Amino acid sequence: MSMTAIDTSFFQRIRHAAVVASAVLCCGSPGPATSLAKSTVPSSRPTLDVTQFASVDPTGETDSTEGILMAIASAPAKVVFPCGVYLISGTIPLPSNMEISGMGECSVIRTDRNFRGNANWSRLNFPQPRGDPGGVFANADWENGNGNIRIHDLSLDGGAGTGGGRRLYLIAFYKAANVVVERLRLTGASNNDVQIGVAFINSHDFTIKDSYAIGERSACYGVWDGSSRFEIEHNVCDGNDVADGGVVVNGISTAYKSATSYDGKVIGNKISHTRLTGIFVGGLWNGDRAAPVYGDVQEITVEGNSIDGVSVYHGILISDALNVNVRGNSISNVSREAIRVGSQFQGRTKNIFVENNIIKDVDQSSIPDDAIKVTNHSEDVTISNNKIASGNHRFSIRVDPDVRNVHVEGPRPGRGKLGDISDGQALGER
Repeated sequence: MSMTAIDTSFFQRIRHAAVVASAVLCCGSPGPATSLAKSTVPSSRPTLDVTQFASVDPTGETDSTEGILMAIASAPAKVVFPCGVYLISGTIPLPSNMEISGMGECSVIRTDRNFRGNANWSRLNFPQPRGDPGGVFANADWENGNGNIRIHDLSLDGGAGTGGGRRLYLIAFYKAANVVVERLRLTGASNNDVQIGVAFINSHDFTIKDSYAIGERSACYGVWDGSSRFEIEHNVCDGNDVADGGVVVNGISTAYKSATSYDGKVIGNKISHTRLTGIFVGGLWNGDRAAPVYGDVQEITVEGNSIDGVSVYHGILISDALNVNVRGNSISNVSREAIRVGSQFQGRTKNIFVENNIIKDVDQSSIPDDAIKVTNHSEDVTISNNKIASGNHRFSIRVDPDVRNVHVEGPRPGRGKLGDISDGQALGER
């Protein structure tokens, strides 16, 4: 199968969605895993009801941006949004040691159609033809970084879009640390104005959990540019047949500088109705064949996720990555392969484990494909104890001739139209 189509369309979407510059290069081998920070805010500072400020309108009739900014500037430990609708026209920057809370989905922060860009994107010196992106929340310091922030129990609504104007990232953190984002509802627009629900760029020690995202154009949840020590767990992504991906983890910055993202967990997420892939873990590259620059991803666990409905390509795509575990996932109703392992760019995909996954109803397109495919110079791949239902696919497991050291273990899977394992050999080392 030629990868030209997915190389171009998927990477260009991510590059244009993630407008970053000046990556901090991740040098050397990743260090040992550390526990994620809990974003504990000092208890000596008060909790503030945002509606105490007269310019905050919980009916959604008038712009509450300035009032919310004043509330945060008064330096409470926690700002609470009671049930209501809060219209904003610009990004709310969050200082360190800050907690933002609502009362659940009844606390709605809604973006205005004439949304202003976040000037921090401009300082990254990356051209943006639609102007500086905006979004509901971002960390305040994009030069030196800041953190110890928690956002929870809110609904962030970008459904108004921007009329084809600037792009929105409902939450975007750059050079942030010790951040927890949880129990949010994130709503995209009917066009491609809202690119990503939650994005972490060149950040570390963060968690996205127990949230629901629908209709973001590039991905519901995205991590890139040398981010490390993170968890994306127990979230829902309804791509609404417009999102390219559910969860995206890659290394390279979209300023086309090399970076390594590492030590991440993508666990227990439910992803449906995406276009290009359910979960993408890959280094990516700058798209310049004359002067290529590659990203890298290492030490990632993709476990216990449910992926149902990918209309163009793959359920899980692992590319240009080292030491990745893909285990215990359920994948169904996918246009091409359920799981694809293979370098798209740099030719370095190694030490990949694909085990105990449940796969059915794959290869739903008119182009014949396989349930699990290992290709494009992959090395040291173990495929173990996967349950693959018989179906429309060619082979249940296909191992291409250009790969090295592939082990297929456990009971034989159900047969595809051409067989169960592509090379017809007995189970064992290839």
